Amino acid sequence: MKLNLSARLWSWTGRILPLTALLLVILLVTVDAREWLDYLLIAIATTFGTIAFFWWWWV
Repeated sequence: MKLNLSARLWSWTGRILPLTALLLVILLVTVDAREWLDYLLIAIATTFGTIAFFWWWWV
């Protein structure tokens, strides 16, 4: 049971983290972040994007 849970965790991590990293890189390249507020907004957008993708994949 514990091995199955660990395998599922790594499986979801392998699906979600690459797209989260891609979204983060795209936002950092396209948005000229100069202040802490810019980085905060990028972090919020990345969080919402990750949750939206996770929700789309799960449902």
